[in-house]
Amino acid sequence: NTSDKVLFIILNSISTIFNQLELSRNTTVETSLEAFSAVVRACGDICREPCKSDGYGTDMVRCDDCCTEDFCNGNYSVRYYLELMKQQYTSWIKPLVGEKLYNRNNNITFPY
Repeated sequence: NTSDKVLFIILNSISTIFNQLELSRNTTVETSLEAFSAVVRACGDICREPCKSDGYGTDMVRCDDCCTEDFCNGNYSVRYYLELMKQQYTSWIKPLVGEKLYNRNNNITFPY
């Protein structure tokens, strides 16, 4: 099928550009008032961790999942989105991703 070949060429070209620029592939899931409002896939040089929250009565939360391999940000399952959005709930007893290492490197003691 010609359209499949064109799509493959376009995706392959985009993937090559990503590799040359050493950008990550980002999937950002956005919720507003605990309802999914957007899923955005793009490339970038940063990955937000932990989730970012904007208030003003809308309770809008954005969580990122980033990777560097070709076609790695193509997960469309609801389970994947729900797991990603669990990052927004933090805890005083469970450290965030990379928090223990950061604290250890900066001589910060926290009782977890």
